[in-house]
Amino acid sequence: MGLNDTHRELRNFHQALEQFNDTLRASEQSLSEIESRMEHVWDDDFAKKFTALYREIADPVKQYTNREADLYAQFIASRERQLGRYLGHA
Repeated sequence: MGLNDTHRELRNFHQALEQFNDTLRASEQSLSEIESRMEHVWDDDFAKKFTALYREIADPVKQYTNREADLYAQFIASRERQLGRYLGHA
């Protein structure tokens, strides 16, 4: 694999990462809306157990989408640009 291939794959990865981040954010928003509607309807012991288990997954996802997703995408984009300049694609 040459540097041109690496540049192409980096660009593809960056696009896939942006799409993943957008999809994850949309899913997180949708689940949050559903959860807030269900709070008033579903309030038993099972709901409390489910919420505790759900938080173990949801909290790290929220941390990723709020803090890390854009940082990763920016990092990949900067590497893509740097490699593109090096290869004379810029």
